[in-house]
Order: sequence, then structure tokens, then C-alpha cells
Amino acid sequence: MSTLKVNTIQDTSGNVQPFGIEQADIFRFNTTGNLTYDAVTVVDSNWERPDESNDVFDKIGTGMSESSGIFTFPATGIYLVQWIVRFAGSSSSNANHIYIDATTNNSDYNTVAQSAVMMNSNGQMTAIAQSFLDISDTTNRKVRFKVYAAASNQQVLGNSSKQETYATFIRLGDT
Repeated sequence: MSTLKVNTIQDTSGNVQPFGIEQADIFRFNTTGNLTYDAVTVVDSNWERPDESNDVFDKIGTGMSESSGIFTFPATGIYLVQWIVRFAGSSSSNANHIYIDATTNNSDYNTVAQSAVMMNSNGQMTAIAQSFLDISDTTNRKVRFKVYAAASNQQVLGNSSKQETYATFIRLGDT
């Protein structure tokens, strides 16, 4: 068996290529919110990054930027974006939905991923949506997250000390 040990890898232009994941981040919804019946809602507030002292993980790399629920990527590349939402409801719902929206022009958003769960009365369910995104331009390509409740008395569960409803962003490679 042979072992290859290197300090750096360079491409044909002499640029040093990194090892491993360069960007990974997580933002969570930090409070429980009541949903409006039969309305799609952009989650535009109450986001926070877990703090390293209590939650062990901060971020890898520069990390995402968030403003009014709009997330800006720190570098170009192919990203895995995940949106995990924990719902609770005192009434049943035939479909609570979650959405990942993306824009290529910093203005018009399109849904790139959607998921739904059926809620039992006084129950809780977790929905997961995910998508690969080609972020070739960090100025214009951004994401946001939405929720929808098909019944009244539905909530999105949030927490400031653990992940219940959250989004993850992992840069997998170059665009």
C-alpha cells in the first residue's frame, strides 16, 4: 500500500486548491411563530446563527449573510441548501408546506424545492426540502424560505438553544 502526503494541490495555473468543505453554515428560527391560515409566508425575521459557546458549531468559512430573510452566499459554487421545519398544531391540517425560493436577479424569486406534511390534531411533524443551487454570482443569486398552513391553529416551532426549524448551506464545489 502507498501513502501520498502533500501540503498543497495546485491547478494548471498554479492556484492552490483547498481540501474539504470551504463553506458551511446554519441559521435557525429562534422563536415559535403562529401561521396564518391559507397564506404563504416568507420567513423574514427571527433568524440567528447558533452561537459556538452553547451549540458547539459556528460556521466554516465566511458564512452566509441574512437580511430580512434573504440569504446571500459568501462565495460562488455549487451549494446544498436544506430547509427543515418543525410544525405543531392544535387542529389537523391536510398539508403544511415549506418552500425554498431562489433568485438569479436579486428580485424575482422562484420555488426550487417544496415539501409538505399532514398534521394530526395536537401533533407535530417535520418537513424537509432541499436543493442544489449553482451560485455563479453572489450579488444576484440568493435564497429565501417560506411556509404555508392549510388549517388554522398551526405553528412553526423555533428555539434559541437548539435547532428545531433551520436552514443549512454547504458549498460542495466550484460552479
